Amino acid sequence: MGYPALSLDALADYECGCEVLGSGGGGTPTPITAALTELLKTSHLPLLQSLPADAQVCAIGAMGGPSVFAERLPSGREFQVAKELLTRLGQPAPTVIVPMETAGMNGPYAAYLALVEHLPLFDADLMGRALPTIQQSTLASSPNFGPAALVTPSGEALLVDSPSAESVERIMRAALPACGGWGLLVTRPFGLDELRGHVVTGTVSRALSLGQALRRLPVWARGPQIAQALSGRWLGSGAIEQVLRHPRQGAFGGGNVYLTDSASGRIVRVEYQNEYLLATIDGQVAVTCPDLLIVVDPRLRRLIRPEELRPRLEVAVVALEGPLWWKRSPDRLDRVSPRAFGLDQDPIPWAASIEAAPSQGGPGQVDG
Repeated sequence: MGYPALSLDALADYECGCEVLGSGGGGTPTPITAALTELLKTSHLPLLQSLPADAQVCAIGAMGGPSVFAERLPSGREFQVAKELLTRLGQPAPTVIVPMETAGMNGPYAAYLALVEHLPLFDADLMGRALPTIQQSTLASSPNFGPAALVTPSGEALLVDSPSAESVERIMRAALPACGGWGLLVTRPFGLDELRGHVVTGTVSRALSLGQALRRLPVWARGPQIAQALSGRWLGSGAIEQVLRHPRQGAFGGGNVYLTDSASGRIVRVEYQNEYLLATIDGQVAVTCPDLLIVVDPRLRRLIRPEELRPRLEVAVVALEGPLWWKRSPDRLDRVSPRAFGLDQDPIPWAASIEAAPSQGGPGQVDG
């Protein structure tokens, strides 16, 4: 069952759940969550489980380097500028906001903009987890993805009038270094018929459920208990032994991390770029994207991002089932499989991933 609204008392759960769905990527939600806290003190944000027939839904997300965001905070005008640009092309006014991804900073950012604009938030998104590119959105297969706008905190704006998600990604990504490193991406409004079957539903509620499950664990809980609470699979716990960072041609850069499970002695390796993508146990592939991998400090119950990895840090590695939307056809799966990130590995089904059988039910399972 979905949540009817996002309120102040659930914000910490939402922030934590968005970090889980970030699978190591998506940036830290802390700066946006601080601003969202002030708004939720006097209001709450309606969450739509379904859309009215006349809905006009804009997807939004921060595009660029998450680390730059904390140095160049939003001005508050980005969405207004984007709406004005899209209106000039004859696009209708948006009536609903949906996150590009309910992950990392973009989940709270979408909620913040919805509150500022007095618009409801659709309990869905276009990725189901953190993914790095626009062409890895569920609407990328739309024959008319664009136009879309990119607006920076300093007010610079780029309008890309192209039907192709790949073109929108390529042009905006090329412009970002000259525009300060990040900007707010706002898609044109999509109608109900265009969105039907092309969104991952329930992702805001899933973030809330995951965050609540993780934050309410007892202080003694460790890797196996964390995995059970999230309806996931525990891959191993121990001190990180080695972190290797190696940029890849045409990719966002990345690396891998090794640890030896303190109980069994098995070696766990996790490959990452912006997000954690693949895990092996004693050299055998255990989990692959689009299923989710998280690295957790089991004592503080804090999610560890790839840039924070360091030797001797005690962590637990947990896998969660990814959004089923991507698994419903080979064409979809190809866009988010390890090979889409330059890794020479076919995706493995969640049912074939290594570890004990998954828990039944709970917040870790999602349809879309």
